[in-house]
Formats: sequence, C-alpha cells, structure tokens
Amino acid sequence: MSKIHIVSIAKQIVFFAVAIIALNGNDKACATLMNTGFQDQPAQPSGTCNFQTAIVIEPYAVAVYCDNAVTAVPDGSGIMESVSTPGTLSQSVQVAASHTNNTVLILYWSPASAALLKSGGSYKFTLTYDPNGPYHNLPTLVVPVAPTETISVSSGFDPTKPVFEFTSNVAFSIDGRTLALPTRLPSKGGVVVWRSCDFHFASSLIQQSSYSVQCEVLDAVSKSDPVPLSALQALDLTFPGVFSLKLPSFPGIPLIPASPPYHDVLGGIPKFDPKARLARPSAPASQDVAHEYLSANYSGGVGSTPAWIVVGKYAPSLTISHQFSIGPQITANIGNGTIQGQTATDAVDLGGTSSRIFNGRGFLDAYKLSFGATYETDRHFDRDNLLGTFDAQLYLKHLYSTQQLHAQQLWAKLLKTDKTAQLSDISPYRFFGYEFDIHGGLEGGGAVATRVIKAPKGGAEAILPTFSIFRIVTQAHGLLQVNRISLDELGVGRYVTTTEKTIVQTPSNTLYLKNVTNWRALSTLTGTFALDTQGNLGLTVTYTDGFSPPTYKRVNSVQAGLSIKY
Repeated sequence: MSKIHIVSIAKQIVFFAVAIIALNGNDKACATLMNTGFQDQPAQPSGTCNFQTAIVIEPYAVAVYCDNAVTAVPDGSGIMESVSTPGTLSQSVQVAASHTNNTVLILYWSPASAALLKSGGSYKFTLTYDPNGPYHNLPTLVVPVAPTETISVSSGFDPTKPVFEFTSNVAFSIDGRTLALPTRLPSKGGVVVWRSCDFHFASSLIQQSSYSVQCEVLDAVSKSDPVPLSALQALDLTFPGVFSLKLPSFPGIPLIPASPPYHDVLGGIPKFDPKARLARPSAPASQDVAHEYLSANYSGGVGSTPAWIVVGKYAPSLTISHQFSIGPQITANIGNGTIQGQTATDAVDLGGTSSRIFNGRGFLDAYKLSFGATYETDRHFDRDNLLGTFDAQLYLKHLYSTQQLHAQQLWAKLLKTDKTAQLSDISPYRFFGYEFDIHGGLEGGGAVATRVIKAPKGGAEAILPTFSIFRIVTQAHGLLQVNRISLDELGVGRYVTTTEKTIVQTPSNTLYLKNVTNWRALSTLTGTFALDTQGNLGLTVTYTDGFSPPTYKRVNSVQAGLSIKY
C-alpha cells in the first residue's frame, strides 16, 4: 500500500472519530457578563423571579435581574435591611416591573430618606406578596445587594479584537449622581459609539502611563435628580454597570488598569479588581476562524532542492454595517523549491469580504453568510483572475465544542461565585475539544488579461489567454483538540463548470497550455503542538495533497515549521 493511501485512510479515520465524538457534544453557548458574584437561589415557581443578580442604579434604587419572564411581581411589604450592621437600618421599598424588559424588577424607595446605599455595605431586600392578593401563596423573595464599586475586566464581546469590557454591580455615572447607560442599547441599534479618551495603565504596580484609547460613550438617562421611579421603569436596563475600551492593538504585555474614565452612581470613583489585566486572549481554535495567521514550513531531502512554504491570512473586521462584519480578506500559500513535487499551491488572494452569523434552527446551531470580491493570482503575479465570491458556512448541532468554548463556559460559571474571575486565567488545555462544519459557495468572474508565462530555466515561453470562471465550491472542516495537540483537516472541492486554462511546466522546463474542467480537490491536514499558554505559537506538521487555483499544479508534500495565529 502506498504512502498516499495510508495517509488518506488515516485522515478518514480522524474525520469519523471527530463525527462520532461530536454526537455526544454540547450546544454552543455564549458566556454572559451580567453575573456579579451572588450565589444562585433555588428555582422559584413559574412566573416569579428566579434571581440572577442585582445592580445598583441609584443610591435609592436597585435593578434585580431574573433569568425568566416575571409575571408575578411582589406586591406585599418590601423591606431593606443592613446585613453588615444589623438593626441600624430598615426601610420599606416599592417593587415595580420594568416597562421595557420583563425579566427586570426595580426596587425603589424615597431618595430623601437616610437609607441610601453606600459602597462597601451589605444589604438584604425581603420581598413578599399581599396575603389577600392573587399570589398570596407564593414564597418570599430575598435579594442580596453588596455595592463594592469594584470593576472587573473581560475580553469583551469579541475575543478576536482588542476590545475589553468593564463591569460593576454599581452602575456608572458621568457626574457621580445620575445613572448613565451605554449607547449600544438594543433600542438604539446595538452599535457601540466610541470617543477618544485618556486611560491610565500600570505596566507594573509602581509605574503608570496614560494612553489615548477609545472609550465607549455613556449617556446620562435623566437631567432630574433624583430620578423618579416611572423614569427608571421606562429605561432600557440591558447594560447598566457596563462600558468598553478599545485599544489600537492587543498589548504585548498585560496592562494593569489604574483608573476608569467614569464615576459611579454612589458618587465615588470605582477601583479595578487587583486581578484585572488587559491581555491577549487565547488563540483562535484554527486557521479557519483566525483573523491573522502565519505559518512558515521547511523541508529538505537528499538530492533535492530545499523547499520552504509560507501560509498567511489577514482578515480583520474593520467595521460593522447592518450586522455584517466588513474587512479585507488576504490569503497566501506560496513557496520555493520542491521535494518530490510541488510544495505550495502558489495562490495569492487579495480582496475583501462582508459576513454575518445567523442563529440556526433544527439541525443547524448557526450559519454564516459571506460575500466578497477577490483578485486571484500567484506569487509572481502571473495570473489576473477577478472573482465575486459567496460562501455559506453551516455549524451543525452538537458538532461545535472547542477547547476555547469550554473555557468560556467555565468562565461564565465562575463569574456566578467569583466576579473577579478572568477569562485569561483559564487555560483551554484542560479540555478536550472538537468541531466539524461544512461550507457551500460560488466563485465567478474571469481572467481579465492575457499573460506571457516564462519558464524559470531554459527561456521557454507560453501565452495564457483570458477565460471565464464559474466554480461551485464545497468544503468540509474538522478539528480535534487533545491538550496542546490539535489536528485540523480542511477539504475543499471545486467543480469547474467552465473551461479554465493554466500553464504547466514539464521536468525539462518546457511549457504547455492545459485546460481545466470538472472536479479539482485539495486536502490540507495540519497537526499543531501549542508552545505557549494561549496557543498563539505552535509547532506544525502539514500534509497537503491536491489542486488549487489559479495554477492548478499538483501539490503533494509534508512540511514542518512554526505557526502564529490571532
């Protein structure tokens, strides 16, 4: 049996193993930042508040968040008591439902009373139902509130971007009195609005520096002080106690935040948790989802020219429009020298893409639609193919369970009991991970210029004419992760519906024109051993077999080297 057949069988075994293991996986989940450290209470009867967390929105008002829709609002006696100094405080409170979010209750009492919340205190709210009302048989709801004025830091709503989110169980304020909310509220389109600001960091505990960065804009919700209960009920309280910071790039070393640009509603300047760091998050699971990727490989053999290959990708998201992420899409797979055949696909794609992820139904967990335009060429820029592209990437139920997802799920769980927990503190290598997704797409356009192709030796020349292009593209991507080791397989099949043309070089350095039609496939199997704790740097071994545009030269090589991904 040939080496090629053995490798092919091994790759099929890996795919079947990924699929079988995936059938027992968990659904993809997203970590939430709304938990602030209180223990969960036992589940309440249907319609009553199943308490999740509480956030101070004024010294005389608290927003209580439930993980269910509340139809039975406590209508009996509401009492606030001090836990830290028992017997010194007892204040009656009103309980009202939010008009904009049926999972939020608002606790409110007289702003003129002496029972205003203070930082560092510990309070207990006992909420009951009217014994003569329709909910008289429902149990008492106890809500703990501990305003700490301590800010925790996470890697924000997109771990691939240098955006960091700050959260506190005391809402932020511009003037130190009135509640201020971020402008990314769902009622305002959900888009973050940024402003330039000076932010203080400490690279160590004794050295501080100020950097010009982008801070999320907060808007004061009312010009009146105090704010009436009816005004608080009318607010969108999706993101109190939250604002974000955007850096030009991820820091080379972890930065310690020193002081925030905002006050809080208790009149103080909140302090950062001592563990808070602005650091680069864990690396993406694979090249397929990385925004930046570089792999340099090398191989040699007796009697052969040493061969090298560089695989690169640069695809940052520069802006968002109508929930579509827009940015450049630059990829390259180039090399030099040969070891028993072609070592690289010799493809360079320069273009841009717009993509959006949608929630799925039925057997689909989610799907991603991408539209783009690409200039397709080789490393000598001998090809001039202009293409429009479309791709639909399907994430199937129970088939997405990467190490990075497990780390985010554990972080979300820890936040319920430890609000100082950081995502960067959780190593993804504690978990076993896997993923399988499929693509379907189209590539259409044409070669727009006639080229004269020259052989590197002997002076032979051949003319490459223009031609039209229309391809049906299918892809299957599988990932298996065990500790620091990962196996990543990408199989791409292109059905060339029109007759494309390429120049083929023979071993004697003569050139001839070849027509390309029907199926052309490329398989890339990459094994990686992560060298750092975040998985950005790794040792790789890559086996490539097949054909890829624009040259359609046969690639059949095994290479080893280093990879970097972000």
